[in-house]
Amino acid sequence: MKFSKIALNMLLLGLVFISTPAVAQVNEPQDIVKTSIDKVMLAIETNRDTFDQDPNILTNEMVVILSPVVAFDSIATAVMGKYKNDATDAQKEKFAQTFRETMVKLYAKALIAFESKSIEVLDPSPEDVSPRKAKITSHVTAEDGTVYKVIYSMRKNKEGQWQARNMIVDGINLGLTYLNQFDSAMNRYERNIDKVISSWQTDLDNEEAKD
Repeated sequence: MKFSKIALNMLLLGLVFISTPAVAQVNEPQDIVKTSIDKVMLAIETNRDTFDQDPNILTNEMVVILSPVVAFDSIATAVMGKYKNDATDAQKEKFAQTFRETMVKLYAKALIAFESKSIEVLDPSPEDVSPRKAKITSHVTAEDGTVYKVIYSMRKNKEGQWQARNMIVDGINLGLTYLNQFDSAMNRYERNIDKVISSWQTDLDNEEAKD
């Protein structure tokens, strides 16, 4: 099964960061990663047979599950880059919602099609963990033997909970990829932020279709 870079990035993000409120109580970032894997596998098996008939079941579940452990609002603001200073609060809120929904839809679609052979979460070295920041590395092996090195950048939020802020898959920086896409959209739509937001889902679908 061939995946676009966007779908693959979202897939690997979800494979490790699906969680429940109980998982969020785990203190160490690598423990959150490790404990989450079982939740992912359960979500896959529960929704695989019904996804084609009603994909919204899995998509809606993913929004609820991922929101506590992925800093969607912070990521969306970073993706807007220099244009965030020109956006109103309402536009920032709208893009954050659109960004979250789009990412989860891409993830849900890829999740059903992808079958991992193994997922190994490495214990971080001391220099990779500080009181509020952490870098967690995992190796995801696909059924065809391809091994993806995934590096997760995590930070504690105001409530002291670890959340994913960015990730790099075999050298592909997810945050930078979306930042460049937002910048390109702003140029394409003559810096019309509302048009960029309303076209975000369609534009990503078109990018995925090209790969």
